[in-house]
Amino acid sequence: MQTMNNGRGQKDFLAEASNWFSAIGSVVITFFATPFAYGSSVEAVQAFARDHYGFDFGIGILWWLLTVAVIGLTSTVILKLLLSGGTVRYFRNLLR
Repeated sequence: MQTMNNGRGQKDFLAEASNWFSAIGSVVITFFATPFAYGSSVEAVQAFARDHYGFDFGIGILWWLLTVAVIGLTSTVILKLLLSGGTVRYFRNLLR
């Protein structure tokens, strides 16, 4: 059985819950936002590659990977900042 030292176990639980929430939230945001971002920009990227480099083979796949990475990392950072700055601090103050 884990012993808690002055509520430290509860604080660690809130920080861990915040991490899980931001990870799951970023996956959900990435899942739903990627098709919109990719669909609205892939034709322009392929046309740019075709006009400037003479080919567009594989550019769609690379652009999809880059879109997923940018949306995933951005949503993770934003959720971590929001949760670590506000929610966890608020609940930690309630537990004191």
